[in-house]
Amino acid sequence: MQEPITAQLINDAWDDIKAAVAEGLAMPNPYRVPHPTLATVAVVSDEKPDLSAAGQAGTWQHAQIPDAPDHVRVEESGNVVDIMHHYGLSYHDLHSPDMGAIQEWATRARQFELSLTLRRFAENAARHTYMANYLHQADPDGWGQRRFVVFGSAGRTAIPERWDKAELENVVKVDIKPINGIQVLVFRLAGGPYVRRRATDLALGWTPTAYCAAELLLTEQLEFVNVQPSSIIGIQMETPAPNESSG
Repeated sequence: MQEPITAQLINDAWDDIKAAVAEGLAMPNPYRVPHPTLATVAVVSDEKPDLSAAGQAGTWQHAQIPDAPDHVRVEESGNVVDIMHHYGLSYHDLHSPDMGAIQEWATRARQFELSLTLRRFAENAARHTYMANYLHQADPDGWGQRRFVVFGSAGRTAIPERWDKAELENVVKVDIKPINGIQVLVFRLAGGPYVRRRATDLALGWTPTAYCAAELLLTEQLEFVNVQPSSIIGIQMETPAPNESSG
């Protein structure tokens, strides 16, 4: 039996589509400076998300995510989120898919999982205000070293000049606007917040749609573990008065 026309067209282009998606997920940078990703900013475990802790089947609810791109749908069940990115291909697109656009779609999917996670962290963080030189006083629960995630233009001013007993693991800068006024997140690498995600990462698939068209899909599930005020501190930077010493 002959394959449907949509399957024929997808199969003809599938190797090129997979290559474009893989390139996009790798987030290439012409300057060879790695982009921050979920795996480099947060603590990520290859454990399968625990849906039994999320509740019984059928409890998934659509989640409204601020500034989410139109091509993504997010559903939540407890601490587990299910993410599905869509990319539509018309019958004519299938004859000659725009691989550059597909690569960019995959890159946006990679960026979204990071921004979604950092938003979840920020929304559940204990809020504090510090001047830059006193950031080392931020003391979230846990027993590992501390990681500082700095948003947007806070930049180097958010990095203290002195790190006495700071137990610092790393300072990661992300090109994301402060979330709810929070400019810096602080958490520990052990005993702090982490994300469960299957080792398969964002999985590529496709589904037929009307009129011999198709949609590409990138799907994944993330579970947020120990994301709570005791384990995450969200900091709003305080600017010292002109006649006040910041040391």
